[in-house]
Amino acid sequence: MLEIIGDVDDFYKAVSKIQGFEYLAESDTTDIDGAGNFVDLDDPSARFDGTLFMLASNQDGLNDVLKLWDMYKSDTQKFPRGLTRWRNVFARLVDLRRWSAKDRLRGTGVLEDFAARVEEAQESVPVEIELWYRAATGRRESAEQRVRSLVEIAGGQTLASCAISDIGYHGILAHLPIQAIESILDERYQDVALIRAQEIAFFRPEAQSATPIQDLAEETFDFSQASRDRNLHPLVAVLDGYPLAQHESLRDAVIVDDPDDWDPEIEAGDRQHGTAVASLILHGDRGEAETESLRRPIYVRPVLRPEEAWNSRVERIPGDQLAIDLVHRSLVRLLSHEDLTRNGRVRLINLSLGDASLQLATTLSPWARLLDWLAYKYQVLFVISAGNHPNCLTYPYTPDIFEALAPEKLRQETLRLLVATAERRRILSPSEAVNGLCVGACHDDACGDSYIVGRRIDPLPGSASGTESLPSPVTAIGMGYRRSVKPDLIAPGGRTLFRQRPSGGQTLTTTLDFVPSSIAPGLLTASPGGPPGALNGSRHFHGTSGAAAVTSHQGGLFLELLSEMSTNGTEVPEKYWAVLTKAALVHSVRYPSAAQELSDVLTDVPKTKLREAISRFYGFGVLDVRRVRECAANRATVLGWGELSEGEADVFQFPLPPGLAGKTIPRRFTVTLAYFSPVVRNDRKHRAAHLYFMPSTGELEVRRTDADWQSVRRGTVQHEVMSGDRAAVFVDGDLISVQVNCRALIGKIREPVPYGLAVSLEVSEDSRIQVYNEIAARLRVRTRVRLGRDTE
Repeated sequence: MLEIIGDVDDFYKAVSKIQGFEYLAESDTTDIDGAGNFVDLDDPSARFDGTLFMLASNQDGLNDVLKLWDMYKSDTQKFPRGLTRWRNVFARLVDLRRWSAKDRLRGTGVLEDFAARVEEAQESVPVEIELWYRAATGRRESAEQRVRSLVEIAGGQTLASCAISDIGYHGILAHLPIQAIESILDERYQDVALIRAQEIAFFRPEAQSATPIQDLAEETFDFSQASRDRNLHPLVAVLDGYPLAQHESLRDAVIVDDPDDWDPEIEAGDRQHGTAVASLILHGDRGEAETESLRRPIYVRPVLRPEEAWNSRVERIPGDQLAIDLVHRSLVRLLSHEDLTRNGRVRLINLSLGDASLQLATTLSPWARLLDWLAYKYQVLFVISAGNHPNCLTYPYTPDIFEALAPEKLRQETLRLLVATAERRRILSPSEAVNGLCVGACHDDACGDSYIVGRRIDPLPGSASGTESLPSPVTAIGMGYRRSVKPDLIAPGGRTLFRQRPSGGQTLTTTLDFVPSSIAPGLLTASPGGPPGALNGSRHFHGTSGAAAVTSHQGGLFLELLSEMSTNGTEVPEKYWAVLTKAALVHSVRYPSAAQELSDVLTDVPKTKLREAISRFYGFGVLDVRRVRECAANRATVLGWGELSEGEADVFQFPLPPGLAGKTIPRRFTVTLAYFSPVVRNDRKHRAAHLYFMPSTGELEVRRTDADWQSVRRGTVQHEVMSGDRAAVFVDGDLISVQVNCRALIGKIREPVPYGLAVSLEVSEDSRIQVYNEIAARLRVRTRVRLGRDTE
């Protein structure tokens, strides 16, 4: 393993000239101690961001390089003839050493998982063992066989394995006896040969997505729904638990693909999570006064099934399967099987799943790498829940003082706690996927105040609803990979309530514990509950799973709109539907004024970093379901699409509404660009392409607001809001332009990259300026201009 600082590309060129070494992987790392020539002159004790390169060779080759490294550090001997080029490599290193047992355990969460299972006295502990991916089949098979043998020697059992060449993944699911786990926790590595195996990159907790099976209240709801045409192929799919397909809300609306024949084995009462998520995708929150259902059925592939785990009954990925293998097989079948793609391909896939054991650190999870590769290959949008952290909230007040807090003060203290514990509430795998749409939850639903509170406590009492909502106290927060904006947006996830923990005597603090519940408040969904034999059971749902499903519902309605536009003469090529949906969903968000409440508790954050800090909770903003598809007289939204190769650019020209000329009226100019980048396995940059635009502000006298302008260009969505109220001087016929550019981040871009663009101009409602009509009348003659490869 080589720890480097500096120009990584130059380092890679130096290493590539050395014969006999196989490149395995590289990843970003943080907090490398300053050493050697790498010193911050202003702060000599500063720590550095750097990169880890992993290379492989035979044993003799590694020994020789380690000897050369010792020679270089001592600077007392000349390098042998033919090996002087290693000086160029060593000049960029902080350290060079063998990959150790501690490296295989560090930062993966596996030690914490092992400790918890030992405390529970589990006799057999599941673990995911990730091997270094070797390109040669023979080396790969040999490495797996050796690891399997070492698992057996340790007294364990290998349950499953898989290799996915397109993302450079090779893993094994194994069970190890508690004695081996205790040796690892005690750092008695000499007792467990498996932990020292050079074939192994990481030990991880078993990748798992699990949700408790609850006791449901006997509630019902009138789930009458519009008829739908089952002859139309689905545009939306979901990987989740097995749904109750005969429920009134789902009947004739779900196409369940069950190649493993799970249906006969799963009781109706255990089909909770999949039923709720499917209901939300099809109909949205049924508690809303007005909801619109999808007109097409949705495809459902069950990947969760009921099992006993951690002394409770849960819906989870089967314990004898590698999660990434099941998800990979399910998605490839969905996206490429002839019977499922004959009439058209699904363009949006909902994943209300998250691996609670794996929060984003400095490297992308295998799940995320898989979704990024599939998103580009098949041009499909993954809508992924950010994950939940239903942790307790401990306030620095005695119970008497806590109970007397005013609602505004309790909100402030809750937000302060969420900020203080942010590092323990990071987004869960696979929501960090760069090409996916990561959805967090806001503390909002349609229940109003008509619910029984009992002993439950709202930790954000009196908070606003709609686009002014505060983030949920259980939602996972960003940033994303390489400090990109994640979550991309937050959507209603139901209000989560807590209960005060008995103090047991005098105490200086008060602790609230999350209350899992199926009763109001929350998102109203279908449920297998209700009276015996009923098929109209209902429940209230909470968390980011519901928020992602609500977002997928809006995405599905937009996809159906694109489909109808294509059949009505406005041709929108199908390969752009997914990127346009991604752009439209983010374009619809609003950055709430309620964010000021969060800003007020971020007292230690410099002003220059405040927007970036707030985006960790809000992403680009709160989903405004009314703006995804609806028009308004004071707002015009225009869609554009295309594809670009390296060095190319497209210029879109939009007419300015003459009614706005010379007026001191508040206006917002919003531009959203979305795409799916090709990815390069085992490269820390990951995405091969970067598409971006430079916002035009002068014509409309507007300036950037909302999210940090640097953060918005680090992912595959760039969303910029510009606002102002100064009089803009222009005449009828003048244009405003948006130029979309493409550059390569890794190597060469082999194929053009499709993108979707959404641009809107909005003025205050009381201005009476007919922005929509004025732009629509002048837009018909405007065209896109293609610039050549020399354009930047």
